[in-house]
Amino acid sequence: MAFYDLKQKTGHGIKLPSNTSIYTAEAYALLAALQFIEKLDTQKWLIISDSMSVLEALSNPCHSAKTNYLIFEIKEKYAELINTGKDIVLFWSPSHIGVVGNEKADNFAKFITTTSDFVPVRRIKVPSSDCVAIIKDLSRKRWLEHWQKTLQTKGTWYREINDSIRAPWFNKGTYNNRKFYSYLTRLRIGHGRFNEHLHRVNMISSPSCTFCNNQAIQIILIDDLLEIYKKPEDIPRRLQDLLKNQECYKALFKFISSTIEEI
Repeated sequence: MAFYDLKQKTGHGIKLPSNTSIYTAEAYALLAALQFIEKLDTQKWLIISDSMSVLEALSNPCHSAKTNYLIFEIKEKYAELINTGKDIVLFWSPSHIGVVGNEKADNFAKFITTTSDFVPVRRIKVPSSDCVAIIKDLSRKRWLEHWQKTLQTKGTWYREINDSIRAPWFNKGTYNNRKFYSYLTRLRIGHGRFNEHLHRVNMISSPSCTFCNNQAIQIILIDDLLEIYKKPEDIPRRLQDLLKNQECYKALFKFISSTIEEI
């Protein structure tokens, strides 16, 4: 975090804890600039910042429990300085467009973050919003580690369809049909009303089909698709490959509903 006084041609910076967000660093820079102004006799000041989000938060009269506490401290300090007769204008400027003060502040901030042996870390109260982000990031990393470790020994079918942690495929809710979500979920996890799975969970004595001697979901769907449409070059040879493409889910559901009817 850094700011630059263009008149005195001096930079001022503080190294914040590594777990603070960029937003917090930008807000703390504004607060530090106001604290610096408080010590000087100059009455008119222009503070240029490239953080649109912080400036918008400062201009917003409505706040919630999630609002970064530094926003309140900046507002309080700003009001104190205005009441003493200082004229302070906060101005937004895009970053990296050649504004001398901003460029020098950015360079100074980079210098501070890369000289850990010379600049001590300022211990500040980390905002709750930053803590939530830290917890989410740590939880996701541990979840991914557990996910990858678990898939080495089980869940091989699902792993080939969904090999990483991502938003659920149904989170957009684009299809208002309960059967659609039931059928596709069963296909994705390899569970359903077909003999191969029913035999696996000890519900029937044999996994075989009465007619073709094999009732795996791969055989039921892919082989039937190849037989019906006669376009082998357009249809994946493995059901997992077909299920990777969510754009084909509606067509797949329509095919199931019009042929085998149940999964």
